[in-house]
This record gives sequence, structure tokens and C-alpha cells, in this order.
Amino acid sequence: NELEEDTFAVSEAMEGLIREMALIKEGVFKGYTIASIRKQEAEDINRVCQFYWEQTQLKSKCLIIVDEAIDIHHASTVSWKLFNNIDANRDIARIADDQGNVHVLIDATKKGPMDGHHRPWPDDIIMSEEIKEKVNDKWEVYGIEKNHQ
Repeated sequence: NELEEDTFAVSEAMEGLIREMALIKEGVFKGYTIASIRKQEAEDINRVCQFYWEQTQLKSKCLIIVDEAIDIHHASTVSWKLFNNIDANRDIARIADDQGNVHVLIDATKKGPMDGHHRPWPDDIIMSEEIKEKVNDKWEVYGIEKNHQ
């Protein structure tokens, strides 16, 4: 499913780090922003956050950062990463601006040793077309209508 959004250009200073940014306007006044980045060091999350809240005109209450391979225009994929790639104690921050407004930063990127995460991070599983067909053929067996897929 597609999101209602405004995309915007990234400054030259952030080229190479920020792949894409979009302000999502799903039924709320200020919406939220999703950024896909090419993270090379842990500090990149803070650089993106600082750029966003200091340099852009599109201010929202929440900035979600995902890895560069994530399609930020696909709500299901973003939600999957958002709910599976975070630890609330480590990856959610509240940031107050100089006017007293509080914003939320959510780091939904893969974690590794540079982030203080020393266990291997699992790769995404990609189903073959054969497996997808087998699953799709079973929806009716499970009592799920095809139009709900």
C-alpha cells in the first residue's frame, strides 16, 4: 500500500548518507518523516537527525530512519522494519528543540558492532517465486479470502 507523502531534496552536505527522505501525511496534521540512509558509522544517525531538525523546512514530530535498501514509500516494509529492528531503550530518543517542542527519533536500521550490537544481525529472508505460489494457493484452505492477501 502506498503512502500519502511529500518527498524533498537532500542537501549536498548529506549526499552519500541520506538516500531519500519523505514526509508522510497519513491522516495527521504534521505527519512523520522517513529517511533511508547509507549508514557507515554509528554517528550517522545523529548527523541525519541534526540535519533534519536544523536544516529542513518539513518538520514533523517523528523521524524514522531505515537502511538504504528499504523502500520508504511502501508502508508494509517500513512497518516491518520499524517493529522488528528496534530496541526501545536503545533506538528511540526524545529530542526537545529550542522552542520546547518534543520530537521522536526512531533508529530502525540494522545494528552491528559500531552500534554496540555484537551478535550477528539476520539478513532478510526472500521467498522464491515457487514458495510464494505455494503460500498463495493455500489462502482458501486456511479460510482467508483472496482479496485480503
